[in-house]
Amino acid sequence: MVSIPHKVRVCIVGAGVSGLGAAQRLIKCGIVDLVILEAQDRVGGRVHTVEYGEHHLEMGAQWIHGEEGNVVYDFASENDLIDDELSLIQTGTGNTIFVRHNGEIVPEEVQEEFSLVTANLSESSEKDFHTYPHSSGQYFTEKFKTENKWGTLGEELLNWYGRFQNCIDGSDSWFDISAKEQNNYKECPGNISETVPSSCLFLNSPVKSIDWGICTSASTSGCKVTLTSDQVIQADHIIFTPSLGFLKAMAKEVFNPPLPRTKVDAIQGLGFGVVDKVYIKFPHRWWDESCDGFSFLHDLKEVPDSITKENWEYGVLGFYEVFKHPDMMCGWLTGPAALMMEQTPKEEVAKRCAAMLRERLSHKFKVPDVIWCTSSSWGSNPWIKGSYSLCTMKTEAMGVKAADLAEPLIDSNNVPLVCFAGEATHDCYYSTVHGALETGWREADRLVKYLKSNRAHL
Repeated sequence: MVSIPHKVRVCIVGAGVSGLGAAQRLIKCGIVDLVILEAQDRVGGRVHTVEYGEHHLEMGAQWIHGEEGNVVYDFASENDLIDDELSLIQTGTGNTIFVRHNGEIVPEEVQEEFSLVTANLSESSEKDFHTYPHSSGQYFTEKFKTENKWGTLGEELLNWYGRFQNCIDGSDSWFDISAKEQNNYKECPGNISETVPSSCLFLNSPVKSIDWGICTSASTSGCKVTLTSDQVIQADHIIFTPSLGFLKAMAKEVFNPPLPRTKVDAIQGLGFGVVDKVYIKFPHRWWDESCDGFSFLHDLKEVPDSITKENWEYGVLGFYEVFKHPDMMCGWLTGPAALMMEQTPKEEVAKRCAAMLRERLSHKFKVPDVIWCTSSSWGSNPWIKGSYSLCTMKTEAMGVKAADLAEPLIDSNNVPLVCFAGEATHDCYYSTVHGALETGWREADRLVKYLKSNRAHL
């Protein structure tokens, strides 16, 4: 086993997409004196694919946002990893059946008309959000009033649409999402880890503290990285890629001296939500071949005061067929419901999911017992503490930006000591895999530019 070196030029914290991308870029530019420290026992961060049978399940990142100019889409397309069908099923946007709380099936023509209305509102929001001072949820609620010809059913459909947006944005509620800031989010009009030598990658190596700006000689400063094992690594530069959720929980303990006020404000002001998936497998497929799943509408007169361990099912968006697993479904949850589900034993999760389906569909289908169940647990993962970042009304009120989080820590000579990468540091592509990758490249380029300008030996 290769031991972790005690001194390196660049120390990359985190082996998610951003950290691996940074390492890939540095190595390509000739900077090979580096290490990647990963707290978990695997690479990938919030991209986590697990094998099941002959195929796989995505526990984390699900969507590729946009095609043109998207580095992740280009990679996936070149490697034949794109399937148009996957973008429709498993996410509530395919041929799904909408079911009301009493089991009533929403007519297909109503679903189609509602989808057209929300598509038009979404298109109009692209120009309106520039000046709209309130939340995304408030915008759609106001605009939908003049479009709603279905009364209570229309309100239930809009409520579902809001919960669907929460799954995409990672928010607890779309009334928390800043419309103005959301308009800054843009969809863009070979395996990374395999390009990084295993000799520089160290798993199960959590970082306990980072001392930055320490004197390493009479004229230079650097950083000291201390692992939870108490091993110390001296580094000229650090690229820090852990999640915003981790920073919210641990920044005060990790960084010495403390982070600048502007960065602390950014950490506090930017949002970071939880989105989880529950996979349930049945002994056989019991729903129609033409059906991709079921979306659950709520009785808005019976909204619980709070989400608890006893009622987290209320937060399930619906259950949808899993790509290439015709006898399996995936349920989506966000916010408090996701956190409560994470604390529930898998056997109980399986029983409660089956009970939900029976409660709404027993008049039409015979739902068997679940024979296997697994779920993600991003909120309780101590190294991630959530799913992805978002801009909230608090973000706008505090006037903070992803650029504030991305600003490097420098010494008195403007040497970039600690650089920050990760999806939350991207002004446009936050919450996305390609945003994470591009920020890893960005910070690697920052160091390459500095080293070249100072005629350092690469």
